[in-house]
Amino acid sequence: MEGGEERLSNRRQQHELLEWKASRGLSIDFSAVFYTKFKSKLFTVEADRFMAERVLKVGTSNITKLREEIRDEPMFRFDHYLRTRNETELNKRMASIYKLIEKEKDSEGYEGRKRERLWEEEVAEEGACRKRL
Repeated sequence: MEGGEERLSNRRQQHELLEWKASRGLSIDFSAVFYTKFKSKLFTVEADRFMAERVLKVGTSNITKLREEIRDEPMFRFDHYLRTRNETELNKRMASIYKLIEKEKDSEGYEGRKRERLWEEEVAEEGACRKRL
Protein backbone atom coordinates (compact mmCIF):
# COMPACT_ATOMS: atom_id res chain seq x y z
CA MET A 1 0.00 0.00 0.00
CA GLU A 2 2.84 2.40 0.77
CA GLY A 3 4.43 1.67 -2.60
CA GLY A 4 1.21 2.63 -4.41
CA GLU A 5 0.90 5.87 -2.46
CA GLU A 6 4.53 6.68 -3.20
CA ARG A 7 3.98 6.12 -6.94
CA LEU A 8 0.92 8.39 -6.89
CA SER A 9 2.81 11.14 -5.09
CA ASN A 10 5.69 10.80 -7.58
CA ARG A 11 3.28 11.12 -10.50
CA ARG A 12 1.67 14.19 -8.92
CA GLN A 13 5.09 15.73 -8.39
CA GLN A 14 6.10 14.97 -11.99
CA HIS A 15 2.89 16.52 -13.29
CA GLU A 16 3.46 19.62 -11.14
CA LEU A 17 7.01 19.93 -12.52
CA LEU A 18 5.70 19.79 -16.09
CA GLU A 19 3.00 22.35 -15.29
CA TRP A 20 5.62 24.65 -13.74
CA LYS A 21 7.79 24.33 -16.82
CA ALA A 22 4.86 24.91 -19.19
CA SER A 23 3.76 27.99 -17.22
CA ARG A 24 7.13 29.63 -17.92
CA GLY A 25 6.36 30.20 -21.61
CA LEU A 26 4.31 29.22 -24.62
CA SER A 27 6.20 25.98 -25.20
CA ILE A 28 8.42 23.88 -23.01
CA ASP A 29 12.01 24.89 -23.61
CA PHE A 30 15.05 23.59 -21.75
CA SER A 31 17.84 25.70 -20.30
CA ALA A 32 21.09 25.05 -22.17
CA VAL A 33 23.07 25.06 -18.93
CA PHE A 34 21.18 22.10 -17.51
CA TYR A 35 20.31 20.34 -20.75
CA THR A 36 23.95 19.57 -21.54
CA LYS A 37 24.15 17.36 -18.43
CA PHE A 38 21.07 15.36 -19.42
CA LYS A 39 21.67 15.44 -23.16
CA SER A 40 21.34 12.17 -25.01
CA LYS A 41 23.07 11.13 -28.19
CA LEU A 42 19.91 9.40 -29.30
CA PHE A 43 17.10 11.74 -28.25
CA THR A 44 16.98 15.22 -29.78
CA VAL A 45 15.89 18.45 -28.12
CA GLU A 46 12.77 18.49 -30.31
CA ALA A 47 11.90 14.94 -29.24
CA ASP A 48 12.38 15.79 -25.56
CA ARG A 49 10.25 18.92 -25.89
CA PHE A 50 7.53 17.00 -27.75
CA MET A 51 7.54 14.23 -25.15
CA ALA A 52 7.31 16.68 -22.25
CA GLU A 53 4.42 18.58 -23.85
CA ARG A 54 2.52 15.40 -24.71
CA VAL A 55 3.00 13.84 -21.28
CA LEU A 56 1.56 17.01 -19.78
CA LYS A 57 -1.40 16.63 -22.12
CA VAL A 58 -2.06 12.87 -21.79
CA GLY A 59 -0.85 12.35 -18.21
CA THR A 60 2.30 11.01 -16.64
CA SER A 61 1.02 7.46 -16.34
CA ASN A 62 -0.14 7.10 -19.95
CA ILE A 63 3.13 6.31 -21.74
CA THR A 64 1.35 4.03 -24.22
CA LYS A 65 -0.62 7.01 -25.52
CA LEU A 66 2.64 8.99 -25.76
CA ARG A 67 4.18 6.21 -27.83
CA GLU A 68 1.18 6.27 -30.20
CA GLU A 69 1.40 10.05 -30.56
CA ILE A 70 5.11 9.81 -31.38
CA ARG A 71 4.35 7.28 -34.10
CA ASP A 72 1.56 9.46 -35.53
CA GLU A 73 3.56 12.71 -35.44
CA PRO A 74 4.74 13.78 -38.92
CA MET A 75 7.78 15.53 -37.40
CA PHE A 76 9.23 12.11 -36.46
CA ARG A 77 8.31 10.36 -39.70
CA PHE A 78 11.96 9.54 -40.48
CA ASP A 79 13.23 9.22 -36.90
CA HIS A 80 13.32 5.44 -36.77
CA TYR A 81 15.05 5.35 -33.38
CA LEU A 82 12.36 7.36 -31.60
CA ARG A 83 9.49 5.60 -33.34
CA THR A 84 10.75 2.16 -32.26
CA ARG A 85 11.19 2.92 -28.53
CA ASN A 86 9.05 0.94 -26.14
CA GLU A 87 7.27 2.24 -23.02
CA THR A 88 10.13 1.38 -20.68
CA GLU A 89 12.69 3.31 -22.70
CA LEU A 90 10.37 6.30 -23.04
CA ASN A 91 9.72 6.18 -19.29
CA LYS A 92 13.47 6.26 -18.60
CA ARG A 93 13.92 9.28 -20.85
CA MET A 94 11.00 11.04 -19.18
CA ALA A 95 12.64 10.37 -15.80
CA SER A 96 15.72 12.19 -17.08
CA ILE A 97 13.56 15.06 -18.29
CA TYR A 98 11.87 15.28 -14.87
CA LYS A 99 15.30 15.47 -13.21
CA LEU A 100 16.33 18.19 -15.65
CA ILE A 101 13.25 20.27 -14.90
CA GLU A 102 13.66 19.73 -11.17
CA LYS A 103 17.29 20.92 -11.28
CA GLU A 104 16.25 23.94 -13.29
CA LYS A 105 13.46 24.78 -10.85
CA ASP A 106 15.74 24.40 -7.82
CA SER A 107 18.39 26.56 -9.44
CA GLU A 108 15.88 29.25 -10.32
CA GLY A 109 14.68 29.35 -6.73
CA TYR A 110 18.27 29.70 -5.57
CA GLU A 111 19.01 32.39 -8.15
CA GLY A 112 15.85 34.28 -7.20
CA ARG A 113 16.78 34.26 -3.50
CA LYS A 114 20.33 35.29 -4.41
CA ARG A 115 19.04 38.23 -6.48
CA GLU A 116 16.73 39.33 -3.65
CA ARG A 117 19.59 39.18 -1.16
CA LEU A 118 21.86 41.23 -3.46
CA TRP A 119 19.11 43.80 -3.96
CA GLU A 120 18.54 44.09 -0.20
CA GLU A 121 22.28 44.52 0.37
CA GLU A 122 22.41 47.17 -2.34
CA VAL A 123 19.52 49.08 -0.77
CA ALA A 124 21.18 48.81 2.66
CA GLU A 125 24.47 50.12 1.25
CA GLU A 126 22.67 52.97 -0.48
CA GLY A 127 20.96 53.89 2.80
CA ALA A 128 24.30 53.79 4.63
CA CYS A 129 25.86 56.07 2.00
CA ARG A 130 23.04 58.60 2.41
CA LYS A 131 23.52 58.65 6.16
CA ARG A 132 27.20 59.46 5.71
CA LEU A 133 26.42 62.46 3.49
